[in-house]
Amino acid sequence: MNKARTDAVDLNVLAEQPPAVPESFRNCEFVFLANTAPSLQMKLLDPLAHRSFVAADTMNLWIETASEDLKQLLQRIDLLILNDGEAKLLTGQHNLVSAAKSILDMGPRFVVIKKGEHGSMLYDAAGNIFLLPAYPTAVVIDPTGAGDSFAGGMMGHLSQSGTVDVISLRNAMVYGTVMASFTIGDFSIHGIKTATREMIDERFDRLRKITQF
Repeated sequence: MNKARTDAVDLNVLAEQPPAVPESFRNCEFVFLANTAPSLQMKLLDPLAHRSFVAADTMNLWIETASEDLKQLLQRIDLLILNDGEAKLLTGQHNLVSAAKSILDMGPRFVVIKKGEHGSMLYDAAGNIFLLPAYPTAVVIDPTGAGDSFAGGMMGHLSQSGTVDVISLRNAMVYGTVMASFTIGDFSIHGIKTATREMIDERFDRLRKITQF
């Protein structure tokens, strides 16, 4: 379960017409472009004139079939979130540090590379690296949605804090890791649906203690 595998991608209604961004969303400062075709991600980005920080997710399908659109998108975002296999595929690099540097050369200021059970890595334009382990859990039922939960936890913290710097991004990764740990413990959204703020903060504190030395 540690390796992402694409069996099929169905865009469904998204393939017919890009959704209109509601007026109530157009003043958002923190924007996350979830995984879909890069051309659609850019169309969704256009109406958000007040954006101050944009993160995006992608996958092997778009790297292989829509590379030019993806390169255009990377010039318009601040953070790219992807897994280790996708980072290697996108850059042609086999070393993740080299891959991260290559991704930043494409446009983003930050890149987060997810490594499944081995945690995640943050790399920024100043050369700062942050390595975070996965939250230790003995119960893994279904990893589906863990990546989206990770990104959602990250963006939720950044939006709540209102700042983007090395410290806030590191804390955001911890929250993302915690949310992913709830997701993998059950099917569908049941793991995160039952997670209280107290439970989230408890895992945040435990993970912070684990990484101190």
